[in-house]
Amino acid sequence: MLLTIFGIIVGLFVLGLLINLWIIVLCAVIGFFIGGPIGIVIGFFIGLFIHIGIKNESNSSNSSNSSNSSNSSNSSNSSNSSNSKYNNITITEIIPVIRLICSYAKYNNTSWTKDKVVFVKSLFESECETQKDTDILCELLKEEPHNIYPLIKTILEKEPTYRYKFKLFESCAEIFNYNEFPDNTIINVLTYLGKLLGINETVYKNIINSYLKDYGSENSNEENSYQKSSSNLDKAYILLEINKFATKSELMTAYRKKMMQYHPDRNPNVTEEVRNLLNQKTHEINEARDLIMENSN
Repeated sequence: MLLTIFGIIVGLFVLGLLINLWIIVLCAVIGFFIGGPIGIVIGFFIGLFIHIGIKNESNSSNSSNSSNSSNSSNSSNSSNSSNSKYNNITITEIIPVIRLICSYAKYNNTSWTKDKVVFVKSLFESECETQKDTDILCELLKEEPHNIYPLIKTILEKEPTYRYKFKLFESCAEIFNYNEFPDNTIINVLTYLGKLLGINETVYKNIINSYLKDYGSENSNEENSYQKSSSNLDKAYILLEINKFATKSELMTAYRKKMMQYHPDRNPNVTEEVRNLLNQKTHEINEARDLIMENSN
């Protein structure tokens, strides 16, 4: 019996030593002195529970540190990725952007002025690191105005940030204002740009209003003026049954189709009242064509 107990005690000590669980051995020794053979068994299990608790706490701490380190690393990488998405770009990477701004500078075949050139060069000064970059920019300034929609489509394919698109809108609006177009042209052209770029409506309206010549005057109501001008252009597209991205050729095709349908000479056998209505309709069609051509890109 004593031999069996002694064997159990020795076995517990050996087990504790083999698996390097010193806390268990210590508790077992203390248990032996307190309660003899039974105490050593109780001490062993007490030590085992203490060791398991310490181990779990250590693992939890390591896991937390590892997780924090990983999150910090991921956050840092994400931040760097976000910040670098449009940093350190070369002049060749932003050619569509330069062409877009230049197209608004020369909108409706207006000419370059010293102020326009200075403004464009100031926008892309940081990207012109070499003489070759400067030469590329100068060549782009010599190009004829491009179609707006394909340029914006190319720019949006790179998924720019909202801040980037907002800055692009501001730049286009500012250089467009150098041309001193009438208010209705400013409203229609820049509204079209704001919608294509996905700028918040309130935001682009405020920017547009800041360029209107009658903005803030006693007899002006910028909101009504804005809505009326935009509404008239929308109605023009609806009347000719074309969308806002229609080419000049598509516009003229739609115009001729409508004129053939409503022109009084095409409807000779009608009453005088109907003829007057047809005259009014053809007048509206002509106005719609002129309005769209005035605000075309």
